[in-house]
Amino acid sequence: MSVSLTYFAKRGFRRFYRSMNEQLDFLVPLPKQVIGSPSIPFEPKRNLVIDLGMNDGSDTLFYLKKGFSVVAVEANPDLCDRASRRFSRFIDAGTLSILNQGISDAASTSLDFYVNHTRSEWSSFIAEIGTRGNKGHSVKQVQVISVADLFSQFGTPYYLKIDVEGYDRRIIDAIASLPFRPRFISAEEGGAVMIDGLHALGAIAFKLVDQTEHPTIKLPNPALEGRFSWHYFVAGSSGPFGEETPGPWMSYKEFRELYVTQYRNEEGRWISASKGWHDIHAKFEATNHS
Repeated sequence: MSVSLTYFAKRGFRRFYRSMNEQLDFLVPLPKQVIGSPSIPFEPKRNLVIDLGMNDGSDTLFYLKKGFSVVAVEANPDLCDRASRRFSRFIDAGTLSILNQGISDAASTSLDFYVNHTRSEWSSFIAEIGTRGNKGHSVKQVQVISVADLFSQFGTPYYLKIDVEGYDRRIIDAIASLPFRPRFISAEEGGAVMIDGLHALGAIAFKLVDQTEHPTIKLPNPALEGRFSWHYFVAGSSGPFGEETPGPWMSYKEFRELYVTQYRNEEGRWISASKGWHDIHAKFEATNHS
């Protein structure tokens, strides 16, 4: 099979898989615990995942399948409406909350949000990011919630996924003022300053994960996080988290040296031959979520 035919075959399968996921969501068992209010502000929640940048809901579905309750934040109102219909069973059961808001280091009554019509995941509060592509964009006024307000309202999650197109570092920096840390954090890589920021928060180990390799991942059984569930990760999804991420954990010093010599140098220029895109995964001490 030629390269082009292989590409279109995979693309066709991914479309089919997404469609089947939406048709078979009713087979996913409900998580055992509802979200609930924290007993104290910022209380660490062992069974909570916060999904910042829900997009089409692929990651949210995976976290629900793993048995975690989920708070999903998404600025695009059309994606929120679609996900609210798709995941109504989980919302009604109190195991999922979808917030149609932006997320940043500070709250705002409204900001311009650039909805990208080429790829929904490129939508952003930053014009240069949200207006990419050749299919245009639209601008919507969207309210922004701060990380502090979010964690105070729902608790500190076990895992925090950050994928908000240009605001990732703001969120990492904002967590520094909060009393607890998630057990795991992932964010789209954006230079050594992001690694330094996670280290300053107290991260004890790191991984760099190529998102284009996710379709090859097989989850461990017995599960290392939550309950076992078979899942196919479409390329570009955030993939597994925590102890189920591929590859060994590395120390800050070891990881930073690898990153600036093989991926993106100190000046922020991409130097790797890889054409994929990557997430940084960070691990924190377990005491808060034990």
